[in-house]
Amino acid sequence: MRHIYSIVITAIALLAMPAHIRAADSKGAYAIDGGGAAPCKAFTESRRAADENAADLFAGWVDGYLTAANKNRPDTFDMTPWQTTDLLLTLLARYCDLYPEDRFEIAVNNMLNALHPTRLTEKSDKIIAGAKAKGVPVYRETLRGVQKSLAEKGFYSGPMDGNYGEALNKALMAFQEKNGLKVTGLPEQETLYRLLPLASGETPASDPH
Repeated sequence: MRHIYSIVITAIALLAMPAHIRAADSKGAYAIDGGGAAPCKAFTESRRAADENAADLFAGWVDGYLTAANKNRPDTFDMTPWQTTDLLLTLLARYCDLYPEDRFEIAVNNMLNALHPTRLTEKSDKIIAGAKAKGVPVYRETLRGVQKSLAEKGFYSGPMDGNYGEALNKALMAFQEKNGLKVTGLPEQETLYRLLPLASGETPASDPH
């Protein structure tokens, strides 16, 4: 079975595609519109060429595909509760480097299957962590995961309530300082990448670039 690699090239085992996703015609065929029909090599070549128009096309296609997955996959509120589009595109680029002839749609679907175990299954409130002007929007459930991860690493001893307060701020600052990150005390993307697994069975990565 193929594996999609994370940004540090650690393999993520792909899950079987859920049956409800197979909806198509009587022979299993379906049309693919937009960037999803392009080969993976077109995506990676556009990234190397810094083609902004192509980047917008592929990013928009991924966002649309994610929205459809959130709507149509059972027990799913958000497939990517903390991952930015930029992070997902970097993940996809690793896959497409390995399988340049695959359709971009196949790469995106494989990525979602890998991320499926760590999706947000129920609606969660989104709060602003930090001052409103500089705060980070984040799901309360994601913050619970951050609290748990920080506690396991010895940085946090407060409640696992998904609230952002002084104790969590200080824990994040200590974690960021120890790991050479920008010390903000906020659950920013790189910090989340270091604290939360991308997929079931994965340990958080050490370098998102």
